[in-house]
Amino acid sequence: MDNNPLPAITDKYAEEVSNLVNKLSNFYRHVLKQGTDYDIIPGTPKPTLLKPGAELPLRYFNLRAEIKSTQSIENNDPNNPYFQYNVTIAIYNSNGEKLGEGMGSANSRETKFAYRWMSEKNVQANLDKKTLEKRGNKGEILYKIPSSPSEIFSIANTIMKMAQKRALVSAVLMVTGASRIFTQDLEDYAENEIIQPTKTNEPEKDKKNEAFEKAEKIMSDFVDLELKRGKGPGAINSEMRPMIAWKKFRGLDIKVPRLRKPPSPDPWFPIDDEVRTILKSVERVEDLSTMWRDKLLMELLFFTGARASEVLRIAMDDVREEGVFIRSSKSKNPRFVAPPQEVIDHVRKYVENYMISSDPKSLLTTKEGRMTYNYLRSRVALIGKRAGVPRIHPHAARHWFATSLLKAGTDIRVIQEVLGHADLSSTQVYTHLARTDIGRMVRPISSELFRKSTEPGEVQIPLGTVRDSDGTAEI
Repeated sequence: MDNNPLPAITDKYAEEVSNLVNKLSNFYRHVLKQGTDYDIIPGTPKPTLLKPGAELPLRYFNLRAEIKSTQSIENNDPNNPYFQYNVTIAIYNSNGEKLGEGMGSANSRETKFAYRWMSEKNVQANLDKKTLEKRGNKGEILYKIPSSPSEIFSIANTIMKMAQKRALVSAVLMVTGASRIFTQDLEDYAENEIIQPTKTNEPEKDKKNEAFEKAEKIMSDFVDLELKRGKGPGAINSEMRPMIAWKKFRGLDIKVPRLRKPPSPDPWFPIDDEVRTILKSVERVEDLSTMWRDKLLMELLFFTGARASEVLRIAMDDVREEGVFIRSSKSKNPRFVAPPQEVIDHVRKYVENYMISSDPKSLLTTKEGRMTYNYLRSRVALIGKRAGVPRIHPHAARHWFATSLLKAGTDIRVIQEVLGHADLSSTQVYTHLARTDIGRMVRPISSELFRKSTEPGEVQIPLGTVRDSDGTAEI
């Protein structure tokens, strides 16, 4: 009598299981479509099976899914609602035999339900944007806003369906043996954390993504390397400017290095004749639209003392008959500057006859829309080169304006307000510039004195005015 019949049965069973597994593998690899039935989530070792992909094998193998139980926790507090659903789904074959079951759970404190992403213009005024998480979306910044109680009530049924979906995927993975190929449904992988209520109202501290920290380290090392190569803060900040634009576009919470440029003890600015030459040279441009725009650009720089970024922010509504409102990123409140009436008249003429209407609000435009910072700097450089003043740059016009006001006897507190300086010490640098400029006016006189004092000829030295090296003997 054979007392060991199991090996033959086991081999046959193993072969059948192997065939079934191969059949399942071929089905999953050749029938299911990525992005619809399954997807690949970064950071997970296996593809993720989605709900449509879980329903296909049920039809393919003639299986049936049935909800066995639903457990719920429903807190209908109008101020702090909470919903949680635990669902069990069983899988049956065509003979009605139960093959297995899976469980799924979902609740209203999951990030995908407890929060929503909202554009900046729709953020409630009582929320501090600095404490909110944000991200970029097609050039727009979105903020992570807590869902209101009414919104939680409206998605209670959605939460229950999510629990059913997760239970179905779990059951299919177990019954069909697909867990060797796929993992559980992780389509909400990045937002699957449970948000627990806190006892305080303090905002949760932002946890920086490891990739962001690595990017910050790389940029910091790059800046250190550039400094060792002898590059100045201004050049390095220019190199960092594309990174700042990328950060703003994506809405990323990442620190881009910015070096404080030490103020020059004697920064260059044009003299009055050079300013006159620059303004005259602009009028020689043939294209009237370009000529009037460039003319207005230089007049605003020279006669408002505005920074380049502030000139770019000037909208048509900011120009009044009495002057111009200047808006700065460094201050919430705009300041009012009254340039010469001729400049205001030139604005009106430019807007009415020569302005390129590529942006409905901006005053200074190009064919592509609002004038950019880089375009402004390159345009000013070109204007200066044509006028024979190649050193001109936007901030030099601000230096000239401030120094001219000071030399005309304007109170330094008034100049501080006009320039938009928060600290008077920033304005006081122009007192040095004015004194330096006045000092240069003395040079022709001192040069003439020096020339007369060193002319060749005999000089009579009075007796008793010169001593020996030991300081005792008189001549």
